[in-house]
Amino acid sequence: MAEKSGRSWARLITIVAAGLLTISLISFVTSMDAVEDILDPEKLNIGVVDAGDSLDLKLQSGRTYTLLRIVDNVGEDALGNDLKIVNSEGNEMILDAPTWMHPPRTGESGTVIYDTIATYSNEKTGTFTFENLNSTSNLYVVDDHEGDLAATREPVLLMASFSCCFGMLLLPIAGVVQLLTRKKQDRALGNPIITMPQNTIPTTDELFLIRQGVMKPEDAKGVKPVKEVPPPFTNTHQATPIENKVEQPLERKNPREVQVADSDEEDWKAWDTG
Repeated sequence: MAEKSGRSWARLITIVAAGLLTISLISFVTSMDAVEDILDPEKLNIGVVDAGDSLDLKLQSGRTYTLLRIVDNVGEDALGNDLKIVNSEGNEMILDAPTWMHPPRTGESGTVIYDTIATYSNEKTGTFTFENLNSTSNLYVVDDHEGDLAATREPVLLMASFSCCFGMLLLPIAGVVQLLTRKKQDRALGNPIITMPQNTIPTTDELFLIRQGVMKPEDAKGVKPVKEVPPPFTNTHQATPIENKVEQPLERKNPREVQVADSDEEDWKAWDTG
């Protein structure tokens, strides 16, 4: 009963996890337009530096800023050596190279491609000057923290994220429940309780098949037991042969026959002793 309940729980958890992942996938598909708006540097930025120009921007401490340009070919046209960030004291800041966490972005339904050229993590709040040394391409400065906040304001995208997280969490739980249930079942099968038939004696082959689970004990034909020999003593009184013997009256021998017999015995003794 416990094993059946364990399998039911594992099946139920798996179904719930699959349902949550399905909801997550559908939600992500339906929220693609909102995701594109959040990732579009044209719509979500803290400033756009025109080609060959500079712009003062106030940056918050502890945040990462992504710097992007519109390109024709990803990874070829965008270069990080054509811009500078200078603080209020005139010191140039060190820029970080983009990683896989800063992929290219699209805008205007995918017709415009933005490639990341550098990132900058600010340690102190202050005003910084962005100098765009490129004479043909604008520089887009995006606050990644603002993008995360914008994503949390989208109900469909939020539901998709929670469904995905809970679905991925329930799948290993279902696997653990299924594994524990299977181990209990294997231990139970290792020591099966076999009820042998009462009216027959199973043969050796039948006992082996029953032990392997191929044959049910009640299906064993076996050999019928031999009728038992009744016990030598019972509670009922039975007459013994001695009791059944009828006493015969003693025959009276003829005195002459007795005398002849005695004479023959004496003759035998005399012959034997010579």
